Amino acid sequence: MSPTFSVLITSYNSADTIERCLKSVLSQVFLDFEVIVVDDGSSDKSVSLIKKFEDPRIRLVSLRRNSGGPALPRNTALDLAKGTWVCFLDSDDWWSPLKLSTINSFSSPSIDVLCHNENRVDREERKIGTAIYGPCNPMFYQTMLVSGNRLSTSATTVRRSFINDFDLRFDEAKGIRIVEDFDFWLKLAREGAKFRFVDEVLGNYVIEGGISCNLEAASKNLNNMLRRHIKYCGERENLRWLAYLLTIKCEGFRRDDLNAYKSIACSKKIEWIFRGIVFYIFVRMKRVARVFAFKFSNGIKNVHHT
Repeated sequence: MSPTFSVLITSYNSADTIERCLKSVLSQVFLDFEVIVVDDGSSDKSVSLIKKFEDPRIRLVSLRRNSGGPALPRNTALDLAKGTWVCFLDSDDWWSPLKLSTINSFSSPSIDVLCHNENRVDREERKIGTAIYGPCNPMFYQTMLVSGNRLSTSATTVRRSFINDFDLRFDEAKGIRIVEDFDFWLKLAREGAKFRFVDEVLGNYVIEGGISCNLEAASKNLNNMLRRHIKYCGERENLRWLAYLLTIKCEGFRRDDLNAYKSIACSKKIEWIFRGIVFYIFVRMKRVARVFAFKFSNGIKNVHHT
């Protein structure tokens, strides 16, 4: 029988953190899961530390050579997963014991993606703040393209059948590294996935170190990714206003690229820009309202506990 959850962990030279990561999974209250750890050619003691966990639910796959990013290891794990849901977890992050039980309680046949909030911590496990994800809206694909990523890898769970039905995988191209997770969420939203954000802190996200801290490369690759989605939007009549707006937002976008949308009538550009501005203000207001509501509710809880 297939498990409810497949926990997919990618590891590269993670000897300092992989034990904490795996212990958090094996400490789950909800027990119906499998763990697939794909080691991306580590040169430290990561593999030997993983092998010390004598739990039949853990499957270790070791890649001979480092691929340079998490996309290939994640895709390898996706190909092996058997669970109804797949949960992604980076090797330097860890979960609350209630993570899987809570996600299971919020899941339903009408939902394809779930994401919860996280503690933001440093390498010494000191809490720095709280990462609040979401919210979702009927135009979630457009929202994320305009205002940015709304999810976190280690906090996200996706229905495996949805991933396979649309043949979705993380982009392994070098020019998309660091933002391949954001690109994956965008593709899910583009294909009509139904998102649900769980307003509970169920994990810990380490914000120091790792490939995602290379801000210069992230900015460059974000633009590479946006160009791909701009092309997608430009080929669809109802999204061409968004394509035009994004060419303005996308750093270093060549004027010649804009000519690819010659079918866009000049008389409509002002209308599309206006729609884009109104849309951007709308999603920003919803984001601010959500953050305020979260902080306000936490304030009430703190008062009740004093």
